[in-house]
Amino acid sequence: TAPLSLYGQSALLEARGREQFMLGGYFGVLLFLAGGSLVSALVYRDRNFAAFMAYLGGIGAVQLLYLGVGAQHLWTDWPHWNGMAHLVVPGVATAAWLWFVRAITEPARFSRLLDLACWSLIAALLAAVAVNAFVASRASFALVTVLLGASLPIAALLLVLAWRVGRD
Repeated sequence: TAPLSLYGQSALLEARGREQFMLGGYFGVLLFLAGGSLVSALVYRDRNFAAFMAYLGGIGAVQLLYLGVGAQHLWTDWPHWNGMAHLVVPGVATAAWLWFVRAITEPARFSRLLDLACWSLIAALLAAVAVNAFVASRASFALVTVLLGASLPIAALLLVLAWRVGRD
């Protein structure tokens, strides 16, 4: 059993302050990296940096969602989004992650079919997320779950292929 602890108001405020400080540092670094990626994507016209920025945005959005920081600080006046975000953010973040993995591994140099499969999975995931967000049903949720699950072995395959067969 977990011990029960009672905090005084000053101890609770101090703990909350430390928590908010750490979250601020985490999200500050994330924003700094995303901003640097955006600048690099624009200056060097490099799609890999754009994909990395989207990936960082996905990580940040998932953290904002599941830590409750987004609902507490960013979208306090949007209850509809707060209810729908759990249906949208994980799928969009996974699509951004898969785009980033695809960008750095360049599967087209190994197989056009693998590259097409990667793009198809990204498109199918985004479409399924959109359907699930607006017409939430057990079937649409199952489809999103299957596509989320399929993204991990595809990304692992891309990484292993780039490591074993690639020139870098």
